[in-house]
Amino acid sequence: MKKEFLVFLVWFAVVSVPISILMAQHNLPFSIDVKTPAQLIKTFSDKDHILVTHILSAKCKCSKRVGRYLEEISRPAFLHESIVIVEGSLPNEAELLKKGYKLSHLTVADLKTQFNLEAAPVLLVSDSSGELKYSGGYKNIDEVDHRDLEIIGRVKAGSKVAAFPVLGCALTPALKTAMDPFNLKYRN
Repeated sequence: MKKEFLVFLVWFAVVSVPISILMAQHNLPFSIDVKTPAQLIKTFSDKDHILVTHILSAKCKCSKRVGRYLEEISRPAFLHESIVIVEGSLPNEAELLKKGYKLSHLTVADLKTQFNLEAAPVLLVSDSSGELKYSGGYKNIDEVDHRDLEIIGRVKAGSKVAAFPVLGCALTPALKTAMDPFNLKYRN
């Protein structure tokens, strides 16, 4: 009986640890302490304009889903939207440019330096004065649909918006190691 129990414990550890690490990648929110680079802070004479910045990683499936979502949905005219793409390019960049998004590309190191961010996708929403009013994820963990338009509408109305968790991919080496110590997901 002791032998079977020991075998079970070893089997359980061997199976559950990697599965837990892989499952945690998209179920644990990343904490963020964003800073807005000066080149993204704009002020508008028209108080109805809102500046929205989408931080997406070319190597993150979650970010690619957000990129497809942004391509497919019609956006309000009062938005000035930009997409910062980290680690390469998105497959639908041409379509996003046609829709009017301003695209820029950064390395992971530049993302950390300029925004103090280590994960993606992240939504940043600033009001017409350029003040950052929202930084966080696109939805709650148990939701399917993105809620960015709801967030933007609340910022435009002057309401305070609680941040949704950032659910996605670690980008910096330190965060990748912390999230995936056995290199099961984040292989270089």
